[in-house]
Amino acid sequence: MTILLVVDTETTGFGPSEHLVWQAGAVEIDLSNGRVTSTEFNLPYLASEYPENAYRKAHMYRTLERVTDDIYEATKRYLDDTYSSREDFLEELGARFEQYREAEIDEFSIMYDGADVIVAHNADFDRPFVEQQLLNLSTPPTKPWDCTLKLFQAQFPGQPANLNKACVFFGMDWDVMKEHTALYDAQMCARLLLKLHRIEDIQI
Repeated sequence: MTILLVVDTETTGFGPSEHLVWQAGAVEIDLSNGRVTSTEFNLPYLASEYPENAYRKAHMYRTLERVTDDIYEATKRYLDDTYSSREDFLEELGARFEQYREAEIDEFSIMYDGADVIVAHNADFDRPFVEQQLLNLSTPPTKPWDCTLKLFQAQFPGQPANLNKACVFFGMDWDVMKEHTALYDAQMCARLLLKLHRIEDIQI
């Protein structure tokens, strides 16, 4: 039995030593019975925790800062005695975010542990983020990886190979309003993988 786990990460930049995964998508494909399971993972951080040189989704953490202020003010109206200052509120919120991230990482680790092969579009980018930030395993990760970017380039040299162009090449509709959300990109990567391997009896 072969279980594939197709993943996509949305990050604040290029390197996991300096940047953070803030969202991940995972599509589990059981080739033995065609079962497909799609899951989105969100890893919230306080705005102040994002790297200063983060270049992607800049609006996201600025918005988080504004939303945090709004939540604090709204909470303060009803629970004046709970938080003596905004800093106390942020400390509590940061602790809750950390607990939530740990739960998401635990769930992702279970899916990863149950897979035989991990797949991504441009696995050289996603793999370090997955292995350094999204796993809570007792042993170092050793799963084999497959890369739809390299598979597409090998089969169709000279064709644009970024995810949206590769999907459109195969006649798939591409929703620009959903691109760069982790679950959508993982689902489209999974569909591309099936096309590249000529697997027609599994629908995503």
